[in-house]
Amino acid sequence: MLYNRLLDERRFAYKTDKTTLNDYDQANTLNERKKYIPTLKQVHSQVLQDVVKRLDQAFQAFFRRVKAGETPGYPRFKSAGRYDSFTYPQGGYAIHGHQ
Repeated sequence: MLYNRLLDERRFAYKTDKTTLNDYDQANTLNERKKYIPTLKQVHSQVLQDVVKRLDQAFQAFFRRVKAGETPGYPRFKSAGRYDSFTYPQGGYAIHGHQ
């Protein structure tokens, strides 16, 4: 799952190099990922970009809560059942059938 892979990369970058990755850094890797992960070729690029955006929003909310002194709740890995939707920013499309 792309979300978990991106989250793991952010965690690894911080633990090893004390560097932070942002949505721009990770979105720029999507074309390269498609070369090595064939299933990503079947997903529209805007949907993949939204996965990166959703992860970045989770981190922004985490850091906002840390700054406010609230219980932060670090972004967590998602099982297939907890990440079962996607967004497509352009309108005029419908999904037919069930799988």
